[in-house]
Parts: sequence; structure tokens; C-alpha cells
Amino acid sequence: DKGVLHKFDEATAARVDNFISTYQKYYSIPGVSLALVKDGKMIYHKTYGVRNAVTGKRVDDNTLFEAASITKPVFAYVVQRLAERGTIDLDKPLYQYLPYADIEYDDRYKLMTARHVLTHRTGFPNWRSMNDDGKLNLRFTPGTDFNYSGEGFEYLKLVVEKITGKKVEQVLQEEVITPIGLYH
Repeated sequence: DKGVLHKFDEATAARVDNFISTYQKYYSIPGVSLALVKDGKMIYHKTYGVRNAVTGKRVDDNTLFEAASITKPVFAYVVQRLAERGTIDLDKPLYQYLPYADIEYDDRYKLMTARHVLTHRTGFPNWRSMNDDGKLNLRFTPGTDFNYSGEGFEYLKLVVEKITGKKVEQVLQEEVITPIGLYH
């Protein structure tokens, strides 16, 4: 019964616009692009503000936004597809596919699986550069705790490239981008 998509009309659109504009001002967000999708169809799209605060150029339908770690869930989807086809086993230790010289000094890394990477339970820090010595380490035994980690995804990316014989960009293109028509 709740939510803006159940009965989306001009009044609802005005409420959405007011909400976005209010928070955009409150948090000093220069530009926003919003799309509402219902049943696989875009029912509302609007842009707000500027894409360049210096020039004042407005956000438009072609404005590209940095989206932080948005590739992680897309890559996770690809790994799941590979697992469904038996190309990768989510529970097989990654070192059996590809030893990782950067962490070989700690045998606990041999417990690390794709499932650990996808659930941020590798034991790796987010980025090795955040360590005082700049080296990769394990903060805990893989699978025993949670810590958001880009490093884990970097290792899994290397494994996917090894087992597919393709660069990860090509795998993403073949598994996601082309099939769903994600060209922008």
C-alpha cells in the first residue's frame, strides 16, 4: 500500500520532485538524475541541477555520474552466472584456480573462496593502501568475519580472467552489457 509506484500520477511526481530538491539543497548535491522503474518500464525520469558547478552546465539525459562501487554487484552477477554453468565453484579455494603471490606468506588465504569475496568475508582490508606499510594482509581468517573489501574483488577478477581466458571487461560485456543492452 505504500510507496510512490503504486499510484504514480502528477501529484506523486510533484512530491518526488520536492523530496529530491529538498535533499539536494540540504546536502549540497550539485546534480541528480532520477529514474523510476515499474514492471520493467521507466515510468518517470527527471534531471535536477548541474553537472558542472563551475560552468553551470545542467544535468541532462546523457550526463554520466560516478557511481562508486556499482560494478561490484554487476561483477557478482557475472560470477553467479559462471557458477551456474560450472565455470567456477563458489566454494573452491581461489588459490586452486590462481595462487596469489601478494598474500602467499599467510596460509590462511588458501581458505578464501569466491563466496567469501562476494560476501566481503575474505579477511582482506578494503585496500592495501590503507595499511601503514601498503602491503596486503589478512585481518581475520577468511569466512569468520565481515569487512568490506575491494581487494577481494581484485583477486576474484584475476581468477575469473584466468579461468575464462578473457579480460574481465570482455566477460562483463558478454554476460551483462550486451545481453541487456547497457550501452551507456
